[in-house]
Amino acid sequence: MRQRADDFAEAGAEVAVITFYPPQETDRYRRELDLPFNCLADPARRIYALYGLGRGGLGAVFSAETWAAYARLVRGSARLRRPGRDIRQMGGDFVVAADGRIAFAHYSRTPADRPAIDAVLAACRPAPGPAGFSATQSP
Repeated sequence: MRQRADDFAEAGAEVAVITFYPPQETDRYRRELDLPFNCLADPARRIYALYGLGRGGLGAVFSAETWAAYARLVRGSARLRRPGRDIRQMGGDFVVAADGRIAFAHYSRTPADRPAIDAVLAACRPAPGPAGFSATQSP
């Protein structure tokens, strides 16, 4: 997403990254990854609960999909980070429209499961016709 920050701004989107780390660790995370987005701390995981983001089993955390994603990162010379506080907490990607409705929802099945950035961007752009809902995964 960081590489597409200009595309999100052009679409009129305000991106927020929400972590379950304390505020100081969230700020360090933002600086280390050079994120151009607002990063919010939710150590009590209230937002995670509101959006239905649960914890995955060990099979999800150590899935072939997860190992393949890490292998791609290493081949691409990415610097891997030490696992966080709770490797079983599943994430998600959401687009909340200006009227408060969820315009896009993706519930990660594994730590590596992320939607295509173009799909998220499409949900950020005003769509012609009546408002709708798009979901790539259900909770």
